[in-house]
Amino acid sequence: EVVYYNGSISHEENRILASDMILSAVKTANPTSILEVGFNRGSSSLLFLLHSNAKVTSIDTHNKPHSVNYLVNTFGDRFKFVLGNSQEIDMSQFSDFDLVFLDGDHSYEGVYQDIGQVLKVNPKYILFDDYYHPAHGEDIKNAIAQYPNLELVDDYFNQALFKVVS
Repeated sequence: EVVYYNGSISHEENRILASDMILSAVKTANPTSILEVGFNRGSSSLLFLLHSNAKVTSIDTHNKPHSVNYLVNTFGDRFKFVLGNSQEIDMSQFSDFDLVFLDGDHSYEGVYQDIGQVLKVNPKYILFDDYYHPAHGEDIKNAIAQYPNLELVDDYFNQALFKVVS
């Protein structure tokens, strides 16, 4: 997980802001089910599980058994980990999700493909990580612009929440 830290405040203050943006998205979306693309160490999954009653499914190309086992042992059937590439997975195996968190491939093509994939699970909201990241924020914004049914709800420290409209 890459977080763009503001150099004018402490590392701890940046971590708090990163957590606050996830909490704000959960408050807005009020999800019962969350799909996360890009698990890494599982910190975002942990925040989603602690601050909602939602079931969380996380997809990543790398397995972090220690983190996955901790979340499964702590939250039981509220957490599911899927090893695989989000751009290649058959999304028909999943049911609808209220909130999708995209934090995987941050390239234009990767974000564009991930959006197309996750729209198949009929999300109400999509939360994008690294929306203001200096290295790939523009790629993320340009990919989002290709989907006119995504409407900006709010942006946070380094993320942006979009509502999926018909």
